[in-house]
Amino acid sequence: MPTEEHQTYRELPMLPLRGVLVFPYTVIHLDVGRKKSINAIEDAMLGSKEIFLATQKEAQTDEPDEEDIYEVGTVAEIRQILKMPGGTMRVLV
Repeated sequence: MPTEEHQTYRELPMLPLRGVLVFPYTVIHLDVGRKKSINAIEDAMLGSKEIFLATQKEAQTDEPDEEDIYEVGTVAEIRQILKMPGGTMRVLV
């Protein structure tokens, strides 16, 4: 007897990661400095505090677009934000 799968889709802010791969149930801090990335963190904090983390294919790419980022990632909950000097953030997920 076939079973029905219930899938829900939701839109989350995405944070492209340089040279880091985050697995589910892993606690890690990330240093965030790009304006788009900071905006994604701020958007997540205004909502569910969840963010989609996906690794960039090339860490040297400063402004990655869709084809520069792997399709598979991890949904993480932002636990803490620390604003650093110079306009960067340290984010605990």
